[in-house]
Amino acid sequence: MRSELRAEAFGNRDPDTGLLRPWKCEPTLKVLKIDIMGIPRTDVWPACVIREEHLIQERELHHLVYDRLARLTNLEILCLGYPDTLRFLECPKMSLESGLHRLSGLKMLKELDVSSVKTMIGVEEVQWMIEHWPRLRVIRGLDKNVAGWLWKNYLEFTVLD
Repeated sequence: MRSELRAEAFGNRDPDTGLLRPWKCEPTLKVLKIDIMGIPRTDVWPACVIREEHLIQERELHHLVYDRLARLTNLEILCLGYPDTLRFLECPKMSLESGLHRLSGLKMLKELDVSSVKTMIGVEEVQWMIEHWPRLRVIRGLDKNVAGWLWKNYLEFTVLD
């Protein structure tokens, strides 16, 4: 079963302290299948509509989502998004520039599925994942060029559309 949440609700920040409220399942959650929406994606907007506040909001929401995910240190499977063309442009970018490095503590992650979302995962991000997520062996949804690079260089990986 998958769930959907806006980025603010997923982060669940305490309005008084600004800290993330803990989830009871944080230490034990192994599988997360979720559609995180509501992140403005200025990389897909026309340049004429992008304002400084959009860039700030995009960065803050990415960091909020990554900070929540980073607390799920026993996560083994992470699946982001639904096959829905109306919302896939509001999803996390999963790029180092957007804050992916905040997820370095997900050492148990074995499978990443981003096949239903538009990420910015390139070779640099995959190299980072290989270095920081030592158990990762399955990635779904990579761009064909990045998937080809991964197949050539890391035979132990399963790369799926």
